[in-house]
Amino acid sequence: DERTVVVIADGRKFVAETDERFDAIIVDSSEPIGPSAVLHTPEFYASCKHALKEDGILVTHNGLPFLFPEHLADTTRAFASLFERVAPYMCTQPCYFGGPFALNWGSDEDEHLDIAEKKLAKRQQKRGIETRYWTPAVHNAAFALPAYAQTVVDKAMAEGRSERCGKNGRGKNKSAKKNRI
Repeated sequence: DERTVVVIADGRKFVAETDERFDAIIVDSSEPIGPSAVLHTPEFYASCKHALKEDGILVTHNGLPFLFPEHLADTTRAFASLFERVAPYMCTQPCYFGGPFALNWGSDEDEHLDIAEKKLAKRQQKRGIETRYWTPAVHNAAFALPAYAQTVVDKAMAEGRSERCGKNGRGKNKSAKKNRI
């Protein structure tokens, strides 16, 4: 696709220094240890948000919350301090053993997540997209978290929103009720 530009560079440095603004940034890095640990920090996520368009979306992977709940908690907390809408979700990732794989979604746009299955199905049909896993129903169901993950997310959301309120000097964050958690 002629719109595609491949940049091979330090991702942390790129988002911190770019003047470009993106519709979406999808971070598919290694686990938050070793050299990729910097791609799992509040500072990196803040740089990503700065590189997004006003209604842009940031997505990151969060590993296996059943085995490593702190990874989901850390990302959710950071996203909640940055974005109006935060929506962790889960999927089957066959190359990871230990249960469902978690991802995190953040945006300041309220309507990105409110897409009915019928509308998703129409988009899929119109674009001729065939999949072996994804369906509009699976898409919406992915955001329904099991209790063990929801507990982690609820606590991290509260902590992140509290941090956000402190940064903004407000007593209560009015947008917290808009989150899909």
